[in-house]
Amino acid sequence: MFKHKEDSSSSTNEQLPTVITASSEPQSKTIRRASELHFFQGGVPKRYEDTLKWIGRLGFIAKGVVYGCIGVLTLTNLTGAWTPNGSAGNESPQGAFLLLGGIPSVGRPILIVMAVGLCLYIIWRFWEAITGQGSDASFSKKKNFFRYRLSPFVSGIVYTAYAYYVIHMIFQTEEEQQASASSKTFPASWTESSIGKAGIVLLGIAFLIAFFTQMINAVKGTFIKDLKTSEPSARKWEAFIIHTMGRIGFFGRAALFGTMSGFFWDSLAKRNESGSKNMVAAAVSKLANSKGGRFFMVVLGVSLVIYASFAVLNAYYKYFPTPPPTRQEFYTNEFVHPELSDSDIENQLYN
Repeated sequence: MFKHKEDSSSSTNEQLPTVITASSEPQSKTIRRASELHFFQGGVPKRYEDTLKWIGRLGFIAKGVVYGCIGVLTLTNLTGAWTPNGSAGNESPQGAFLLLGGIPSVGRPILIVMAVGLCLYIIWRFWEAITGQGSDASFSKKKNFFRYRLSPFVSGIVYTAYAYYVIHMIFQTEEEQQASASSKTFPASWTESSIGKAGIVLLGIAFLIAFFTQMINAVKGTFIKDLKTSEPSARKWEAFIIHTMGRIGFFGRAALFGTMSGFFWDSLAKRNESGSKNMVAAAVSKLANSKGGRFFMVVLGVSLVIYASFAVLNAYYKYFPTPPPTRQEFYTNEFVHPELSDSDIENQLYN
């Protein structure tokens, strides 16, 4: 841990903001590696750093594969192209697993690999939620809680359901896999009671919130500070490509969640059944009933494929663990650097 006194001639002033107190006088500050933080502050003991980085990286690759398959299935729905194992027209996570599991000869091994990858992603997300990693001193307690604890916790729950489904698929025949991918009479079956309707309303609100959070990422680029390309030393053309892919990808996710929200609100007025599809696919497939809807499906499919590519690239470009956007840690008010070693920090402070 090194102390750094502010010096107007120091070359580090541009990189490390000054801490200002109520008297507006610059104070000396402590800069630490992320691994030096306590566990509840999002820190990772040095001996576990590499292990947890690979957990996050492999998890993001698995997530990218899921979204890539959903994007491809959305596009093949329009073209009428054949896809294996009853996945055609089932543009959903369950449809993605049907597609992967239906690949001749290697389908079941792929499902095993996907199950492992999803479990790693679940570990990563719950680890984020428990530690609150990324919590920023410039954010309020509520914002830090929503963004760095609640959001990853909900994501972990969702992917736990996906992993559970994939593990079941490994031991099922193709017919059983296709049957388990169906949402059958849902959401229409829920609208037959007041409690069910209340559940549909809650789902509509939940997906609407998800829509807005993804749009914020797309418009404001709040994800950028989690990436190595956010650093001043990053190549501008490389940063432009990665950040643009991220913005387009988050727009695609927002479009998907917005479609889901609209589907649930529409289900309060009409009887919408998923039939042999998953509810996500049922929502997306309704878009194919009009020219505008079909054009939107093209945009949705392409943007989800781009998001998938971006998620896979996160395995290289994303910081693990997630650093605070301003690099000022919430619990200690100290500055952290995501990847610098002790010698790097010493050189930056004193050279």
